[in-house]
Amino acid sequence: MDVNIFKELIKAKPNIFEAILERKDITIGISKIQGKWPYSEFSSHDFDEILIVLEGKVEIEYNDKKKIIKNKGDVEIMKSNIGHKLHNAQNIPSKVLLIFPKQQNEK
Repeated sequence: MDVNIFKELIKAKPNIFEAILERKDITIGISKIQGKWPYSEFSSHDFDEILIVLEGKVEIEYNDKKKIIKNKGDVEIMKSNIGHKLHNAQNIPSKVLLIFPKQQNEK
């Protein structure tokens, strides 16, 4: 499957995660971050989430009140089961790539 991330970002709706590749062991998606996180609750997952800032500046707010800024080219690994919110930290939308490697249960 051929996917052009930048073409997909042009079509992306603000503040919505859009999967562009899904397999049993990984999901890769994009999001156009505009303004503040639109939900009151934090997002969390049963697996780590890798965020790569493709364009702009993003503030990551964790549920322990820690806030960090990531710029274009920066990477953040958001640990499993830790609540987080993504906010745009500039006047024009930021664009991110999100990778969800699904961990396999070891036998």
